[in-house]
Formats: sequence, C-alpha cells, structure tokens
Amino acid sequence: MGYAFDFSAVFDKDVYLRFYQNLLDEEASEKEVDEILLRTTRRPGKRILDVACGFGRHSNLLAGKGFRVTGVDTNPEFLKMARERASKEDVSPEYIEMDMRELPFEKEFDMALSLFTSFGYFPDAENEKVLDGISRALVPGGAFVLDIVNRDGLLSRGGHGTFVARNGEDMMITEDSYNPREDRLESRRTCLIGKDRREMSMTLRLFSLKEITLRLKQYALVVYDVRGSFRGDPFTLTSPRCILYCRKGSAGGGISEAWVPAFLPL
Repeated sequence: MGYAFDFSAVFDKDVYLRFYQNLLDEEASEKEVDEILLRTTRRPGKRILDVACGFGRHSNLLAGKGFRVTGVDTNPEFLKMARERASKEDVSPEYIEMDMRELPFEKEFDMALSLFTSFGYFPDAENEKVLDGISRALVPGGAFVLDIVNRDGLLSRGGHGTFVARNGEDMMITEDSYNPREDRLESRRTCLIGKDRREMSMTLRLFSLKEITLRLKQYALVVYDVRGSFRGDPFTLTSPRCILYCRKGSAGGGISEAWVPAFLPL
C-alpha cells in the first residue's frame, strides 16, 4: 500500500471543521436527506443506522423527521458535537463510539447510510468487514445508501492534482495521486493554520461502478438505483459522485417482491 492514513490528523476537529464547513452546511445536509428519503422511504418510525456519522449532520435531521436513528463513529469529539446539537434541536438519536469494521448489530435496522466518502479507508479485507457488518445489521428488504467518489470521473480528470482550501488566512493544500496498482487515491495534505504547519496523509480505495456493484451483491446488497449527485443527477462516466441505492436481498443477491413495498416512496 502507498501512503498511510493519518486518521487522528485528518479527522482532527479543528482541522476538519475549519476547511470543510462550507461543504457541510445545514441547507446542503437537508437537501441530501430529502434526496435519500425520496429514493428509499418516507415513513417515519423506520430504524436508521448512520455509519461514520461524524458530528451528526444527517442523523439529527433524520431524527427530526421522526426516524429512529443510531449513529456510530470512532471520533469522540465529533460524537460529543452530535449529542450537543441533538440536545439543542430537541431530537434524540443514539450515538455510539464504534469502529465501522466491528458492527455488532443483527437485523436491527430498516436502512443504513455510509455518506460523504466514509467507505474505502482500509485494506480490502477490512472494507469487506464493513459491508458484511452493514448487511447483517439490516432486516431483509432494508435499504443501504452508499456515497463514494466516482473513480472513473476522477480518472477522466487525470487522476491527480493539487487543491487548495482556504479559511481566512488559513490554508489546506491537498496533493492527490492515483495509484493504479492498488486502485487507490493517495493524498498528502499540508495544513497552515496561523503559525502552525501540519502534515498528514490519507488513502482511499476507489471502485468502478461494476466492481462496487459486485462487491455489494456478495453481501446480499442489491443495487436498484445509482445517481451522480445528491441533486438526483443521472450517473455518468464523469459524475463526481457514485451514490448507490441498495436493498438487502437473499444470499444469492435476489430481492423478494414481498419486501419491496416497504421501501417504495409513499
């Protein structure tokens, strides 16, 4: 494998929120939640598992719409923020500090979410554990929404580049490079915050649409729709995102017709 993934540095609260806050505003989160519910279920009361929930921007909104939400994440600072925001918004999702590779749930949820490129951090065998845990957590016919980078869209733009994010005088410089041997995006980051300079690296497994569809099917997660953005755009070769809507079928990958109505939009 190429670069290491400096989890504690990449997801440091001060760094992460400083440079991603413009992407994570309330209005954008509302639109994402509305798009997800449009293509899965609009029935309040359903049980939802938010894997790598971060500071709860989707979980709290879903709880506010009447869903029973459990959010899991390994970052205690983000979970503290999620609980504080939930209290202010008078909603009550459950937040648990937990590694997504060790999900213990068995047929407890009607829907699971993995959003904002939260899948693909690990070696292949460990990524498979994430999918296995999500599948086990879902009831038969349950929905799974997986939001990842569109590998082919990234490659159509050259597969490498340097990107600069700013917040006032502070700056985050990300140098991306595609590793074809590993099928991974490898990134080096330099964060300049005041007089503080921080270096970090991350790596992300990339998937073609065909590969991720086949991997999901191995865990009885059958893709029924794919979109290129949370605006509902059709998926194309150059789409920035690959958003897969799945239902849990049988071990062979099939879907019972009896399960489908539970997740048709009302």
